[in-house]
Amino acid sequence: LHTYGPGQGIPELIQALQKKLSNENGFDSATHNVMVTVGANQAYVNCVLTCLDETCKAIVFRPYYFNHVMAIQMTCGDSSVLVGPSSDQGIPDLDWLRETLSNHSDIRMVTIVNPGNPTGVSLSKQDVLQPMVDLCRQHSVWLVLDCTYEYFTTPDHHQPIATFPDDPHVIHIFSFSKSYSLSGYRCGYLVLHQDCQLVWNNMLKVQDTLPIAPPRISQIAALGSLQAG
Repeated sequence: LHTYGPGQGIPELIQALQKKLSNENGFDSATHNVMVTVGANQAYVNCVLTCLDETCKAIVFRPYYFNHVMAIQMTCGDSSVLVGPSSDQGIPDLDWLRETLSNHSDIRMVTIVNPGNPTGVSLSKQDVLQPMVDLCRQHSVWLVLDCTYEYFTTPDHHQPIATFPDDPHVIHIFSFSKSYSLSGYRCGYLVLHQDCQLVWNNMLKVQDTLPIAPPRISQIAALGSLQAG
């Protein structure tokens, strides 16, 4: 327990997560890499530090999760944050996104939380998320899909949240904090398609620089929660 663990995460936890991702979210372990992080917040910081610099812009939609904006501000500056509008029902404005992506060639990332924080709104895959995925692909933009609240759905509408395993430009983020009531252990993870191997290698460098290696005790607790569930 006192030694550095693998930067990607302890192998037993990675294997358990691959099984969960396959059974619940449709990911194939043969085509996707999994990285354990110090909470979903570090997973997002890893994405920002890997994919953005001071010349880039990134999109979030109001009302946004404030830590996402702070990560972009710390890396790229306040002017790099573009805040898009949402409807009164918490649905991001797709027409605004389409126009903004068409008019700004320096946008490199769009971030969506589904179900939303702080709205709690679950976005339709067909009507909202798939068009977003398609727009980001068309403009060569990363789509970060934060799935921290994947189990926060009403009983009569419970179904697996929308994921996009076949789209390499979509980075998926998950968290133990909300899913398994382990907020104090600060354990999350992200999933990246193996077609993005160069990005993955660079993200591992970011991972190694920030926490040296994710805390092993937290990962063991996380592994225990998966096995118990």
